Amino acid sequence: MKYFESLTQNDLANIIKSTKKELFVSMPLFHREIADAILSIHRANEKKIGIHILVDFDAQTFRQGYGEFNSIELLIKEGVEIKTLKDNRISFIIVYDKGYYLFIESRSLIPADKETINAVRADPMSIVRLKQLASFGKGIETVEV
Repeated sequence: MKYFESLTQNDLANIIKSTKKELFVSMPLFHREIADAILSIHRANEKKIGIHILVDFDAQTFRQGYGEFNSIELLIKEGVEIKTLKDNRISFIIVYDKGYYLFIESRSLIPADKETINAVRADPMSIVRLKQLASFGKGIETVEV
């Protein structure tokens, strides 16, 4: 098991698509590849998989290049609940009992396809804590468009 990893947008999408039980994603925002992966498990699994998405739904975050409004809007229109946490820059992904801390760069700063070491494997106790944060954290609200 590698501790430091290089995860591209495509790798993240594949991790999301591999989930069978629950998904937790926290990022400032995200682009279409991630939205499409989330949408694919939402549609295919008839809501059997718990999907928990946490973003910073703020105009400034969009302007900084972390994601696209259409990606968030698409998921909400399809019935995926998205929560927002103001000024969130904490990024992680958890697929059931496997998780990574992610160090996300804005696409306006780093090309999306550039391979960088940007993920650290999360330990089991941290995974439990991160799941609680994403589900019940202070200041978290549902995104509405």
